[in-house]
Amino acid sequence: MMVSEALKGYLPAFQGHEDEPFLTFYPVPSPSSPSTAKITWTRGELWTLAQRFAHMLKHTAKLRKGDCQVHLFAANSVEDVALRLASVMVGTVPVTVNWDSDPIDRVVFKVCYPLISVF
Repeated sequence: MMVSEALKGYLPAFQGHEDEPFLTFYPVPSPSSPSTAKITWTRGELWTLAQRFAHMLKHTAKLRKGDCQVHLFAANSVEDVALRLASVMVGTVPVTVNWDSDPIDRVVFKVCYPLISVF
């Protein structure tokens, strides 16, 4: 398991509680998915997804401790939460672009300086 110093304080929330419900997500209905049913993730499911993302950040994106990455997610998805946890796992810094309120110069700064990777 990948564990950065920053993550060690969070481990007790996941270890020994893998089957407990942790996060309930209410997807926004769309034409392709009109359902409004809630989706509940256990601590273990979120942890497993975050570990996959951590592996991707470290081995596919080749990010190192202290590197930044821009996350391009919408609607506060579960994957966004898992990727932020993965960032802590490997010691990288997730950068958020607020498309509704960031002025263009701030968006350019966040995306281009330093440009490490974009997801």
